[in-house]
Amino acid sequence: RTGGWVRVVCVALVIVTAVWQVRHVIRTHLRTRGDAAAAEVAALARWAQRETSPSALFLFDSAAFRLLARRSLVWTSKDHGPVLFVGAQQAAEWLARSRALRAAGSDRHALLAVGRRYGADYVVLPAGAVTETQRARGRFRGTRYAVLSAAGADP
Repeated sequence: RTGGWVRVVCVALVIVTAVWQVRHVIRTHLRTRGDAAAAEVAALARWAQRETSPSALFLFDSAAFRLLARRSLVWTSKDHGPVLFVGAQQAAEWLARSRALRAAGSDRHALLAVGRRYGADYVVLPAGAVTETQRARGRFRGTRYAVLSAAGADP
């Protein structure tokens, strides 16, 4: 009788292991869609390290950027877990920033206003939300992202 359960558990473990390996192969070798976005975030982080002060504050939802550039962010969705453990006031502030960004959507002017409201030096926007004149001003320009000054120097 116990041999039947042991056999079932062993088969289940083999199936789980096989599925895990297939998932790993797909995520590591076959899925490249995210590679271009990750490469641009890395390029943006290198730009931030070269061209901005270590105290510069960015409005950009990318924990990878924060780690690679070693720059602070106004808000990131990845902070929702840790912020719950630091206190109610910090959680309320995180939620207020989350709501402000959700309300701004992808509107350039609204995102710049949110950036100014929270003291950001730079706002990272989708490249399509930035005009050619702004893209030509010398800040970071990529195929996916562009950086504008939150101070209002960029109309």
